[in-house]
Amino acid sequence: MDFSQWLKREIEELEITNYELSKKAVVHQTTIANILNGGKPHGATEKKLRAAIEQFRSEKNPDLQTEAGWKQLAIDLLSQLTPEELDREIAYLQKRVNEKDN
Repeated sequence: MDFSQWLKREIEELEITNYELSKKAVVHQTTIANILNGGKPHGATEKKLRAAIEQFRSEKNPDLQTEAGWKQLAIDLLSQLTPEELDREIAYLQKRVNEKDN
């Protein structure tokens, strides 16, 4: 997979815009468009884009080794549930906590 294909996949997977990427990488949007159309980036440009993608990835995937990280992940996941699903999950978690305490 060449850099252009990799970059397209990352942009889609992270659900970011070329504008957002250009701002974080400090690379002109036209340069990003050229790369996405098969152009070859200069070494420094590729390095900036890879670093920006890594920043987006770490922002979207919190560090699960920290309490703040896993709490944020739990909040993000639970907020996607319907009220009925949320009630079911809360009941399940309460049951598990009660079993642990006994």
